[in-house]
Amino acid sequence: AHKQEVNSIAVHPDGRTVASGEAGLDPMIYVWNSSTMRPLRSFQLSHQYTVTSLTFSMDGRLLASASDDDDKTVTVYDWFARRVVCSSEGGGERIESLLFVPTPMNHHSKKQRTTNSGGKDAGGGGDG
Repeated sequence: AHKQEVNSIAVHPDGRTVASGEAGLDPMIYVWNSSTMRPLRSFQLSHQYTVTSLTFSMDGRLLASASDDDDKTVTVYDWFARRVVCSSEGGGERIESLLFVPTPMNHHSKKQRTTNSGGKDAGGGGDG
């Protein structure tokens, strides 16, 4: 189990599986069964310092994590298959929360509207 303080936690859509991430240097992430308290997976991603946020995708297959290292790395991990799906630098600010947002797989549109963190329309215009 954890050797450092737990800094983040996420509950799987099944309501029984939980992920927890450590604070400190070279943090570990554990996925465990909350009923039996048995670890299902443990892994250490490219995070060099504190896991600041964890979240499962809506189908529960993917686990996203953010870290407080210099690059504020965000990693998406297929925790069941034990492989990194993607990883990216998150920017200069500490990431406190992550969320998977559903998008249609085959969505085509002439206009796409995006919203910046301030909530203002960032483009696309029109009547959407």
